[in-house]
Amino acid sequence: MMHSQKWEIINQDSLGSLSTKVWLIYRGGAVPELARIDNGRLVLEKIESDGEEKDPTLNIPFDVWQALKEAMVDGVEKDKNEVEAELTATKYHLEDLRRLLKLT
Repeated sequence: MMHSQKWEIINQDSLGSLSTKVWLIYRGGAVPELARIDNGRLVLEKIESDGEEKDPTLNIPFDVWQALKEAMVDGVEKDKNEVEAELTATKYHLEDLRRLLKLT
């Protein structure tokens, strides 16, 4: 799952069919809206709270999703502070695991 201040992207890989379902959700208004593609344009549809699962915005081949994701997200250089925070969290996690192993 990825998000910005107004948009959230939820993806669900379906390894059996080698595809990925992608939901684009706009959260910039009072009510969340699901993006649909209609004649090549994004159309927003309010998400009702009826609990019914909505059809995805896209259902595309898995390798196409990976290529899109790499081009948009994975190729971006991370901020130095973000990398340092992740490394610090990993360090403490490993220390906790070592302590747990010593207890057993």
